[in-house]
Amino acid sequence: MSSLLWILLIASIPCSSFEVKCKFKEDIVWRGYCCEVQEWRNFNRNARISELSGKHLDSHTNADVDSFRIDNNFSSIKYFTNDVFVKFTNLRNLVIHSTSLQYLMRGDFALATHLHNVFITHNRITALEDYCFYGVQRLKTLDLRNNKISEIAENAF
Repeated sequence: MSSLLWILLIASIPCSSFEVKCKFKEDIVWRGYCCEVQEWRNFNRNARISELSGKHLDSHTNADVDSFRIDNNFSSIKYFTNDVFVKFTNLRNLVIHSTSLQYLMRGDFALATHLHNVFITHNRITALEDYCFYGVQRLKTLDLRNNKISEIAENAF
């Protein structure tokens, strides 16, 4: 299939959108700047972040965020979105812990070119689709402990 046809197919997929609310703070674990998610309501595949809210510290911007955390029983997260890597272009650390996350889809990490550490632990993930980690070029740590993974596609990585 030609590249142009793939682009047209991807562009024609209907997308919903949702808001992400962050608490921006200094990250004591990685000694950087963090978006700690306060609200995430994504129930749909292919959803995009329509609005990102939260007050940055001092003169920080989204470009300064190198850690992104979602944790502690978010029941409103079923899907992840690669829009996180559009909003935070220098993201190096991702933590999704103890949520209701169920799916890691093809392309979820396609824009994660700076990502070093991924901790997606204590969630409800059952499978890793083909190419879900495609694009992660600098990955040092991948921790998927305490999920319900029973299927890993041949080309997941």
